[in-house]
Amino acid sequence: MLTLVVRFVLLMSWVTVRFIPKQSIRKYIPVTILASLITVTVSFIGVHYEFWEVKGGAKKRLWNILTIVIGIFPLGCLWIFHLTFGKFWLYVLANFLNNIIYAYPIVSVLEK
Repeated sequence: MLTLVVRFVLLMSWVTVRFIPKQSIRKYIPVTILASLITVTVSFIGVHYEFWEVKGGAKKRLWNILTIVIGIFPLGCLWIFHLTFGKFWLYVLANFLNNIIYAYPIVSVLEK
């Protein structure tokens, strides 16, 4: 049940895209799509070649990967690029914090 709620919240976070100017969305959507495709590819390759262990069946793995890659990952890319464009060190810090949040709290909740 908790996982379902987390997935719903992650997908509903797309409501915040209304607060990003349309010009920024047009400017950063190509890099967002590219980053999402790379993430999906690495995720599927990593699971196939057993670079990491993912508990559950194929359906659960697919849902977990798609929840992150379609849910909050592209939105995070858009917000990070919109807020940090032209400020490299702020971008590095924001990206680092974003990756830490994905690696520990979000993935551990989705594992349950």
